[in-house]
Amino acid sequence: MSREYPRSFIGFVDMLEKRARTARAISISITIVTIALATGVLLFSIQAIRRQINEEQVKLELVKQKRIEAETQLASLNEEYQLTVQRNNLSRTALNELPPEKREELLQKAEVINRTNPDTPKVYLQILDNNQRDQANGISGMLKRNGFKVQGVEWVRVPVVAPKQTQVKYFRSDYADEAQKIVTLLKQSGIQAMSVSLSAATGQIEVWFSTDAFPAKKENGAPGPQSGESAGLSKAADDTLFEFMEALGRPADKDATTKKLQSIVAALERDKSAIRYLKAQGISSHDTSGLRIGLLEIRRAVKNDRKFELLNKINQAIVDLGK
Repeated sequence: MSREYPRSFIGFVDMLEKRARTARAISISITIVTIALATGVLLFSIQAIRRQINEEQVKLELVKQKRIEAETQLASLNEEYQLTVQRNNLSRTALNELPPEKREELLQKAEVINRTNPDTPKVYLQILDNNQRDQANGISGMLKRNGFKVQGVEWVRVPVVAPKQTQVKYFRSDYADEAQKIVTLLKQSGIQAMSVSLSAATGQIEVWFSTDAFPAKKENGAPGPQSGESAGLSKAADDTLFEFMEALGRPADKDATTKKLQSIVAALERDKSAIRYLKAQGISSHDTSGLRIGLLEIRRAVKNDRKFELLNKINQAIVDLGK
């Protein structure tokens, strides 16, 4: 019995050591799992923050664009107002210099015209490319001089299929003559147009300019091909880059989206005119991060430099290679 006792004690000690080792192993495993879970939560939080930052950057860009549009429109309206004031002043001066009997005759004629033609339609000029605004303002002045109530120039930014030819839309049959007169005046200004009848109760006429309605001018002043940002292509590129932002936040789509961005940058690297913008943003087709933001900044810089041909190339590459 004396020999049995030590053996039992040793076995008991061994059992305790095994249990201690098992407890340590379990404790280490729990610690590792806890760290892994914490790391996963941290990475997910970082991705969510980055996604939110990207969304805010997109929103900020839209706000900047709207501010620029508002400033441009305000400047255009102020210019039209100043011209109207000058014309009114000249008209008053000329009217006051007439003999009293002639002045009274003209005033009576004006009153008759206002009574007999109170329903003259309002005319709205619609452009799909903001680079056409100056030329559209010129058409606005021409139509006003011919007696039309032009309400201004509106830049339509929602997705709209651009007409192949400038269209003069009238919504009431009794405005057909006015619409045809506008078509004639546009043709005299070198703009091919056609009248379009639409059934609606709206008392107005809308002139929708095609993207090539106004011939651009070369440096020597001669007519040249239309040069400007394609609104439809720009919108498609914006949509693609927004989809990239969402896809980069999804682990399952991140690698495929990164490869698409790399292919877009690689295509731009082969364009000599785009290389300096890539270098300025410090991005290349070998990068695996920062490509989407870099493309946004490049597009903004190119647009500020008014290099619309290059901007259209960049947008086309984003749309084609981003599918």
